[in-house]
Amino acid sequence: MHNRAYAGLVSDVRPPLVIIGPRGRLVILAIACAIAAAMGIVIVLLNQQNLTALVVGVAAVGVFGVGGGYSLIGQWRRSRLLRVDDAGIRLGDGASLAWRDIDRVGVAGPALGIRLRSADAYLSQRPRGVTVESLQATRRTWSGFDIVFPERDLGMTATAASAAVRARKP
Repeated sequence: MHNRAYAGLVSDVRPPLVIIGPRGRLVILAIACAIAAAMGIVIVLLNQQNLTALVVGVAAVGVFGVGGGYSLIGQWRRSRLLRVDDAGIRLGDGASLAWRDIDRVGVAGPALGIRLRSADAYLSQRPRGVTVESLQATRRTWSGFDIVFPERDLGMTATAASAAVRARKP
């Protein structure tokens, strides 16, 4: 009897919806950087007497190995676009939108759109590159939506993403 009651409580907890952008291009870029860095290592190992070859090899390892790896890690982390749960929507840049601050979620052409009741709560979190003017421009361009995610970034149709987000709203 006790297990049935506990199981009922657990089944009522809904996991968050997480929308992650396609990462295929990042994987291809990671492979290309790894190959270029490996070529740099081979150049260094085979040409230890040639100063020009050493400089080219070390530069390849630095640019593609270290710099490429650092860049790819950041891009991988930023590929998470949305996390939707009972509290609201957390955007990939870290900003949180409570359900009470969201007017509607829908489709804006080939994009998922979020319309805010008021932009103040969002802007108070200082999202990178977002201003009152940029939100107004987005609203004018995208059928009244303040925040948009194009289908190419969603990895699914805007209609499917919109339905999934709305279904997760408590």
